[in-house]
Amino acid sequence: MSPSGALRAAAAVFVGAMVATTSPAVASAQSGGDTPALSPEQIAQALGPGGDPAAATQGILSLAEAAEAAEATLWVQVLVIVERVERDAGALAVRAAALAAVGSGSAGAEMIVQALPELSAEDWPVFLAFAAVLSEGAEPLRAAELRERFLQEHPDAPQKPEIALRHARWLVSIDARRAEGVRLLEDLIVEVPNHPLAPEARRVYQMYRAGLD
Repeated sequence: MSPSGALRAAAAVFVGAMVATTSPAVASAQSGGDTPALSPEQIAQALGPGGDPAAATQGILSLAEAAEAAEATLWVQVLVIVERVERDAGALAVRAAALAAVGSGSAGAEMIVQALPELSAEDWPVFLAFAAVLSEGAEPLRAAELRERFLQEHPDAPQKPEIALRHARWLVSIDARRAEGVRLLEDLIVEVPNHPLAPEARRVYQMYRAGLD
């Protein structure tokens, strides 16, 4: 698997399905190695009216391949989102991720939350999930609020396993909420036993379930 393919496979679970590395967008990105690097704002503009989506895709992939692991995963998540939403929504994901990349993940998350009413309803789950992820480092309580909102409003969304596992891991770290976290893990394992995240859910479940006996 190519470096870009490996990055995409690592992050694509965020949207609930692996992404074929031979898609037109990826083929375009992989063939654009001589394209000058774009800044996040230039990428966002390329997703706007009259822009160049192929250049935006290449720009995001270039950011991912040049970044350290955590930031690379962030940009691959953006790439996966951009391929699935309207252009304006894709630009929002780029701008929010750019804030997170410079240590302002909470600001990026709030940018997304404020923009949700303007997005297509079918795009809400992926953006609410993304906002929850962006806010985790700086504002764990806000991230928990966003995860809980996601789980309540979008229980059948493809992003649920990712968000449920993240939330369960946070819950089991809090003595007073550990049983709640274990139940969430148990439900997740039963609901999606073959999901790529199921083994990790089982591992965390076994670790903390024993402590409740």
